[in-house]
Amino acid sequence: MTWRKRYGTAGIAATALLFGCTADFTGLVTTTDFLETGRTLSFFEAFQVDPQSEDSAGPQFVAAADLNNDGLTDLVSAWNQSQPVQVHIQQRPVTGTIRFETTTLAGSVPVVSVAGLAVDDFDQDGHTDIAVLVKESLTEGAACLDSEQPDAGLSGMILLYLGPDDPTEVNQPLSWIETPVGSSLLQGAGTGETPETGGFTAMAAGDMDEDGDTDLVVAWNSACGGGTTDVVIFTNGGAGAVRDGSWTGTLLPDPFPQGSAIKDVALGDLDGDGDLDVVATFPDAPTMNVRWYRNPTVDVPDEVHVSDLGWAVGTVAQIPTGADVLDTGDIDGDGRVDVLVRSTNGKLIQWMRGPEQPTTDPIRQIPWQVYTVSEFTDRTPDAIRLGDLDGDGFPEVIASAAGALLWFAPQPTATVFDQWEEVLIVDDGTGAQGEAPATTDPNVQPEEVVGATLINNVIVADLDGDGSNDIVATLDRAGLSGLTNDALAWFRNLQ
Repeated sequence: MTWRKRYGTAGIAATALLFGCTADFTGLVTTTDFLETGRTLSFFEAFQVDPQSEDSAGPQFVAAADLNNDGLTDLVSAWNQSQPVQVHIQQRPVTGTIRFETTTLAGSVPVVSVAGLAVDDFDQDGHTDIAVLVKESLTEGAACLDSEQPDAGLSGMILLYLGPDDPTEVNQPLSWIETPVGSSLLQGAGTGETPETGGFTAMAAGDMDEDGDTDLVVAWNSACGGGTTDVVIFTNGGAGAVRDGSWTGTLLPDPFPQGSAIKDVALGDLDGDGDLDVVATFPDAPTMNVRWYRNPTVDVPDEVHVSDLGWAVGTVAQIPTGADVLDTGDIDGDGRVDVLVRSTNGKLIQWMRGPEQPTTDPIRQIPWQVYTVSEFTDRTPDAIRLGDLDGDGFPEVIASAAGALLWFAPQPTATVFDQWEEVLIVDDGTGAQGEAPATTDPNVQPEEVVGATLINNVIVADLDGDGSNDIVATLDRAGLSGLTNDALAWFRNLQ
């Protein structure tokens, strides 16, 4: 991996290592916005996807898909307030330069704040659709699934935008059909100041019942029944049900203490039986704050599983400093699903190795083996994602921390079970590339602006189709009003 000789590791995390490499940032560290120069501290080139002159309340989520069936990967982004959902259609003029045409979709439901985003062909008509998890919609009639409705709370819901029949109309705001998922209009607890807090906090998409269509799984901090923290599955009932919004919402049973909040959900076939299971985080749960729910759709009894056609709960880990956001993937290459977790209070990223036979209640619980990717000092990590950036067939860990975007890989002479090495891509917070975000006023210097950047979401996708995975990140910059220089950023892999 020659990049470790060409690019220096940085010191965002406490565990960043320098082992004889050249940390030469000459000519790279400036106060100029990297979205203007394209220059980063790694082998990525930076581009702004959304229009630079357009102002907003900041992107929170991004997803990738071919929206118009032209063979090129497009992007969908979810924002707060003024620009809830945007599509960014990739275009390649004869010059070969890649650019994106951005369109804000029309809708009638207020989207005050968002908590998740997914893309799939939900109604199976051959066209990609968009699902947005809305934390607050100000819609009246928010309900509870199985208890008395409270007096007040967040009015959350899932909004679908069904893709147009004519792929050439994906850039037309009125061509997408806005369809609320009726059973998802639920009352949420808290104020919902960030995507991770209050009401709905996360969403994952997958075929949970093995019927060939895509269902939705959400994390719900409920204001119902005195306040509960739940995993809810919204089952796709087929094309007709998708188009009229009649999905079925079901709470997953969980007999164990859950604490005061649920943060994240992710999917993966953890027990290897052929169906998707659910992993969830409950930050302050007294036990099992990372736990998994075994899907009974493919119910194969064995010595560690009881076959009763019901969901069962098992432990993944208990992180003393709390467990917040997560991702799933095969980190060590053994063919089993592992779990990556961020601990906010611990300023920590760890991964749990998937066992050959993960256990669930009522079988005696066996915690998974835990390994540390990185421990941070001054900053708290935000987004985390698994993805293969160097083309070696194994995933790296991509993370953000107070405006910094970085990634981790095992040291060249070590394994995934040992210390991981940090590589900084950009620092849009306090640090190497300026004390604050760049301003839009050429007469104001960046250091005069007090603020920070939240990179809430990162994804890994081969956007330019060159065989190397790129990174797309949401930059919610808080300088000045926080409304004038936010960006959806593409970091193109040049390796």
